[in-house]
Amino acid sequence: MPKLKKNQEPDNHVQVNYLKILDIDLDFFLEGICYGGDARGSRRINGEKYKPWSKERVAFFLENNCRLSVRQRIRGAFFAEHHKLFHWMARIRQVEGQGNLSFRIDHIDGHADLGAGDSSIEYIFTELLFLPPEQRDFLHCYGMAQDLDPGNFLVYALACGLVTELNYIILPGGGNDVPTILYKDYDKNSQALQLKKFTKLQMTELLGDHEHLARFTPVGVESAVPFRIFPYHEFRSVGDYDLIFLAKSPTFTPVESDELIPVIMKYMDMETGDGCFRRSPSEGFTGQDIDQDAAPGSISRAM
Repeated sequence: MPKLKKNQEPDNHVQVNYLKILDIDLDFFLEGICYGGDARGSRRINGEKYKPWSKERVAFFLENNCRLSVRQRIRGAFFAEHHKLFHWMARIRQVEGQGNLSFRIDHIDGHADLGAGDSSIEYIFTELLFLPPEQRDFLHCYGMAQDLDPGNFLVYALACGLVTELNYIILPGGGNDVPTILYKDYDKNSQALQLKKFTKLQMTELLGDHEHLARFTPVGVESAVPFRIFPYHEFRSVGDYDLIFLAKSPTFTPVESDELIPVIMKYMDMETGDGCFRRSPSEGFTGQDIDQDAAPGSISRAM
């Protein structure tokens, strides 16, 4: 298989390389959203309370809304836990050798995975963003991220410059779990996310008065990232994905939903297994397990 063909477009006279990702969490295909799961636990949720979609409904959504086809499968990977995608993106950028390689993501999920309700935003806004961009990336490539987990991996990806466009496709009742502090100018109608730098003193005061965010002026801001929320029935992709990923998220899905995994995999050119995907040697690509402690070079690519 040839190298990944990166999309390009000019950005202030600089050529920007990007790959477009369809990022699917299995918990999207449930009747109801579980907000009480333990991202670090192992217990599955109740399949009667959170009933999975039918296989036919899942296939219809993938073909009609995402424009996928079983006759033109897209290269991708399967992860048990969703945050493994962060390490995959960081590693691909490292292997490709393109410092400006980024990802545009359609995030199909019952949850935003943008750090609501944990300490990740405090750490990112007061420490991580004060590092040079190249050091942020190095820090995370080698598995030293602070409290990186399935519920916050996308805000870490934003902080490392991995994401330059994000669409969040939601179920009925979803979409309210994006922290207001992430929005540009704290405006939920801005259609953009913008990470902000605060001193630790500012952050302490802010956390104690989160209903009046506008009065807190950050000491610096990152580039804004286009961000839109789409109700699932209104989402219509043109189907131009370079990569597709599926996360099982076991503590947010019932055992019964596992039957949907093979349905989704029909649209993916991959091998099952946590964080693994592989094509035949004749196609020139071999992917190995990618996890938080993976050593450099665990992805090999024919040059």
